[in-house]
This record gives sequence, C-alpha cells and structure tokens, in this order.
Amino acid sequence: QNMISSSHIFLALVCLYIHATCITCQMSRVTHLPGLSDAGYQPKMYSGYLKTKTHPCDVFSVLVLADESPDTKPFIVFQNGGPGASSLQGFIVETGPALLESDGKTLLPNPERWNKFANVLFMELPGDVGFSHSKVQNWNDEMFAVTFFEALQDLQNQLPQFLKPGTPIWLTGESYFGAYGVVTMAHILKNTNRLGLDFRGLFIGNGVSNRYFDDKTPPLFMREHAIISEHAYLEAFQTCGGDFSQQTEDCQQAVHGLWLSVFFAGMNPYNIYDTCIPVQTVQNATIQHLSSGKPLSLALLENARHFPSASSRISAQPDPLPCVSIKQMEHYFNQESVQKALNVRDVPHKWTIVDQDLSLLYNQTANPTAYILPILQSNVPIRYFSGDIDLIVNVKGTLTSIETFARQHHLDSFTEWGAWKDRNGRLGGFNIGWSVNGSRSGEVRVVTVRGGSHMAASNRARQVVDLLQRFMGTD
Repeated sequence: QNMISSSHIFLALVCLYIHATCITCQMSRVTHLPGLSDAGYQPKMYSGYLKTKTHPCDVFSVLVLADESPDTKPFIVFQNGGPGASSLQGFIVETGPALLESDGKTLLPNPERWNKFANVLFMELPGDVGFSHSKVQNWNDEMFAVTFFEALQDLQNQLPQFLKPGTPIWLTGESYFGAYGVVTMAHILKNTNRLGLDFRGLFIGNGVSNRYFDDKTPPLFMREHAIISEHAYLEAFQTCGGDFSQQTEDCQQAVHGLWLSVFFAGMNPYNIYDTCIPVQTVQNATIQHLSSGKPLSLALLENARHFPSASSRISAQPDPLPCVSIKQMEHYFNQESVQKALNVRDVPHKWTIVDQDLSLLYNQTANPTAYILPILQSNVPIRYFSGDIDLIVNVKGTLTSIETFARQHHLDSFTEWGAWKDRNGRLGGFNIGWSVNGSRSGEVRVVTVRGGSHMAASNRARQVVDLLQRFMGTD
C-alpha cells in the first residue's frame, strides 16, 4: 500500500513538472501590461515562446488580439528589421496597443493601434534577439524564412482559434524586413498547404530592396534636399565615376565623407527634418566607424526607432548611435515586473534593441527583388510604403529598384504616378504600380508617405493605417 502510494505521488510530481515545463515554453495569457495608465483599456494578449526545429530557437513572441471579435479577425505579423532588431520596438513605440512615454515606465493607449482591426503578432527573430533563445549564430534570410514558418506552425498548434484554416494573413514590417519579407513569403508560398492559411500580401515600410540602389541613391537624396553642397556632391560623383555604389577605396571614402557631414551637422538621418542629439554628445561608435573609413551598413544604423529630445533621456550616458535614444525601451523591458507579466524566462542577458553580434555576422541578401516575381505570380500583392524624409532607406532608392525590376520583367503599369489622399481627404503622398499579366491581384506598388520618417508607421501613423486598411480591404 505504501509503495503504491509513493509511486502515485512520484508520478503525480513528474506530471506536474512536465506540465509546468511545458507551460513555460508556450504562449500564455497576459493579464495586464505594466505601466498602462488608462485603466479603461487593457489589451487582450498572449506572450511567451514558439519553438522551431530546423534552426532550433525559442522565439519570444507577443500576440495582441483584436479589440473586438478576435476569433473572426484577420491576422497580421509585424517584423522590425536590422537584421537583428527586436520587433518589440514595433510593439511598444509604433503599431502595438500602447505607446511608451519618455520616462520609460508609462504606457498610453495607441490611438492608431493595428489591433483595432486585426490580431497582430510580434516575433523576436532570428537567433538570440531580445528575449529569444538560440545557439545558432550565423544567419541568413533563407534560415530566417524557415524559422519564421516553423514559429507560425507552433503558434497555430498552440492557439488554433486565431489561425484557423483559411485565415487571411498579411506579413508586414520595415527596413530590413524588405529582405526578410520577400524571402519569407516566397518560402511560405512553396509550403502554404502545410499551414492552410490565406496569405494575402506583403506590406513593407522603408524597406531594403536592392543593395545597389540603396547604396547608390543617398548622395543624390542629400543633394536634392540641400543637405550637402553642389560642390561636395560633384566632387564625390567624380571620384566615384558617376556610381556611388562603387566599392573602390577612393569612392567609399568620398561617400563616407558625405555621411560624416550629415552626422556632424546634427541631422537625424532617419528623419531629415528632425534634429540629432546635440553634436557634442555624438562621440560614439558610428562616428568612429565612419571616420575609420569602414563601410556604412544598415545593420550599424538599424538600432533606433524613437528619437525624443536629449532632455527627455533617462540617462546622461551616451546612446550607441547618434540621434538615437533607446534608454526608454531598454528600461521598460528590463524591469522584472514587465518580464514577469510577459512570461519571459531564462534570459542570460539584458534586453537590447538589437543584437549587434548577430547583425555583423548576418549574411544579407544583396538583391531582395529577385524573390518578388514568383510572389506576384502567385497573386500575392506587395505594397512598399516609403516615408519621404528618410535618408537611411530613401524613397528614391526604393522607386528605382522597383521600377528597374518592373522593366526587367515587362510588368504592366496600371497606375501612373499620382497623389493619394488620407481618410481626412488630405494629401498622403504619391504612388505608382505595376502588375503581372494585367492582374491586379499580383501587383507591386510603391507609395510615398508625405512627411514620413524611416518609421513612418510611428510618425505618420494615421496615414500608414489608412494605407494598410485599404490594402487589406478592412477600411
């Protein structure tokens, strides 16, 4: 009798241990979001970990449910760029349910939150980004795509009510998501029957499109916006033989000189009409990097999403990059109460906005437009929206990339260059579009967002929501 009782007790304890272990590796309900001061609004959320196998990861994720009828709403995945940037940036300062204030503690409801009309998923990918766990170190976009797909599979297994077969789903994001997104969508469309979801489109904000044009156009953008002198432009143009993407030492030095003039002037390259943190504090990695003559990479610059004034910074310690104040987000996500509320576990390091080591080792896709054609041929549209005051991934580069792609593949132009209006009837920007074989369901369109920064979803939130809802057909 005693032996049987002991065995039963032992088995019960084992079952409890297994159950508890399983719970910690899954998505769980978030009962409250610390710092949200408006007691009248608490978003419905799940957060925790999604497991992947091919490139083993525990992917930290936050699923924000639609404010109303989430079991019938469409599904959006929002991904920040980098590579190696945390998508919790998008969650807390751009498209999520609440926005972080300058004190790094207080949240206010986001009036343009995307979960008003959809369920929105934020995943920290790839590798060890943010709160995620992985021993894989050398990443590329194909590996990202496989991991993204497997994470969605695990979410579908854990919370099938929100990813039922036939659920319409859109992949969205910004900056290096221009590469993540097209490579991932191409992979998904080859394996879509394994999920049974209805992938409706790609919505890409100020996204990389072709390294050649992304590298070539910033000096022209600087010239057109009177950021550099005509003499400086022509001197660099001559040094580079008319092509700023040339990798010769002399050309790279000339281009670096143009970038240095931007930073030393105190201009915010993510928003050319915003000011940098005062020039005297810009004694940091980027200036040193540029001054050494090393190439300027998007990964090095892709650390920022929020640019409050210097006076609002939590700490007087210099931030990693000029024009960037990331202390607010780091302060918020490193609070024990926040990590407990979001079901974070076993983090051996502090949360940071970007994994610099991963960024430097990441094998980036040089020409993401090479993945576009099969996506369009599968009748999945792509919408590039570009804030027109961003120097980092400027609209000229995106337009030239997509125009070149359309010309090479003989796409039909269905929308000539023209204006679009926001929900209030005001000028939102301009747009142009092309389609495959005359089919509007397989279209690629470039839309400018007037006054939009590198993070147009933040500083022109209403206009970007208008564009997204029209794209989704939910306006």
